[in-house]
Amino acid sequence: MRQRLFGAVVGALVIVGAFASVSSAAAASFQFEGNSAFVKTSQVTVTTFATPAGAYKCSESASSQEIPKPSVETLTLSPSISCPGGASKSWVMNGCTEKITTVSTGSGILAFSCPEGQQISAYVNGCLLTIPAQTPASQTVSFVNKGSGTTRSVEVKYSITGLTYTSPGGACPSKGVHSDGTFTGTMSLKAYKNSAGTIQQGVWVQ
Repeated sequence: MRQRLFGAVVGALVIVGAFASVSSAAAASFQFEGNSAFVKTSQVTVTTFATPAGAYKCSESASSQEIPKPSVETLTLSPSISCPGGASKSWVMNGCTEKITTVSTGSGILAFSCPEGQQISAYVNGCLLTIPAQTPASQTVSFVNKGSGTTRSVEVKYSITGLTYTSPGGACPSKGVHSDGTFTGTMSLKAYKNSAGTIQQGVWVQ
């Protein structure tokens, strides 16, 4: 009896271990050719931010600090967003960053992270809207691996609805917190061996 019980326990542990191995192997991440990387992005389609106060299209590029690992599940990017229209239409990060996390080889999550006491400032047709740190619940983020060898890159398409922001009221949307903003666009994500971005290395999601 004890031998049968011992055998059953061992068998159960082997099955649990196998499932854990499969789960671990299935976890997707951004992979780099080297043991470290600097990541930079460029716009494929313009970033569009829209609320009932108005909408505008902006050009976004972003970069990361050195990533001292051959792979990561989350990329932290510091964006620079340029919008036509001057002060009436602008997006100021105020030290906030974008975090892109892999969920699978083809999908992920985009979150906005901010230093304590800071928020993103979005000026829309004279309205100053503030956007706090958040992980929007309604979003679609997809990954497509492109190219080969050292020119491998990842195309990231994002579509966020229900973006939360605060309005001052008056001629702007009614005073208070709203969750009807949208943020959409597509970027090309590339990896480099140096911070200047002159020596490219492959990056892909796997």
